[in-house]
Amino acid sequence: MLNISEIIQTVRQLIDVRIQMIKEEINQQLAAVLARIFLLFFIGLVLLLILIFASFTLAYLISEWARTPYMGFLVVSLLYVLVLVGLYMMRNSKRLIGGIHFILTQFLFGGKNS
Repeated sequence: MLNISEIIQTVRQLIDVRIQMIKEEINQQLAAVLARIFLLFFIGLVLLLILIFASFTLAYLISEWARTPYMGFLVVSLLYVLVLVGLYMMRNSKRLIGGIHFILTQFLFGGKNS
């Protein structure tokens, strides 16, 4: 009788230790994914700033060439409208969505593609 209770106690302790190990592993993986999301956010923010300043530069350059203060901004705005229309037309593209999914999976989960 005493051996059975000791065996049950030992099994419970082993299960508790295993549960703690699994919790720690999940926490570590979650922290790694959150860190990568945070990094992805800042990369996107920097890319947005680069796009904004490049757009202003292009707009001023085109305005200078056209010798009108508004033409460059109009051309750049029309380029963005064309990009928006193109993205809208491709919104259901399985190839585009699959590519974005693949890139995000590679970046966020370190190469584990599901």
